[in-house]
Amino acid sequence: MTETTDDNAGNPVGDARDAELVELGGAPEAGQMASVEMMRRLKRTIADQQASTNALNERIRRLNLWLLVVTVAIGVLTAAQVYAVFWGTNQPRLWVLWREFHDEQPQVVGAWDQRADCERRRPAEYPKDQEVPERRSATS
Repeated sequence: MTETTDDNAGNPVGDARDAELVELGGAPEAGQMASVEMMRRLKRTIADQQASTNALNERIRRLNLWLLVVTVAIGVLTAAQVYAVFWGTNQPRLWVLWREFHDEQPQVVGAWDQRADCERRRPAEYPKDQEVPERRSATS
């Protein structure tokens, strides 16, 4: 890695490649200058890596924030739907009595707000303590 910046002005080993600095580090006449240059390059490299890491951390932090916002929005919408289904609607629930003839389509006998009203109109062939048999589909 050769650097030709103003930091190298007056530095005899500033333009040396990394491998040359390692060799010069063992020489008694230029060893200290080579060590200083290696430390300076190491410090610059660490600072560059730190800046890159900080930029990446900032991008990840912003992504996490957006994911949190989306997750909270999904939770709020889900809670609103659950509330609307179970507690938000004040429409009455109806009890519907169906009557099925042998080969005909089932017909609605009536619909009542209270189960007791529906049970009173239940045919006698299905006593109240006996369950009504399941309706079979045309395919079975």
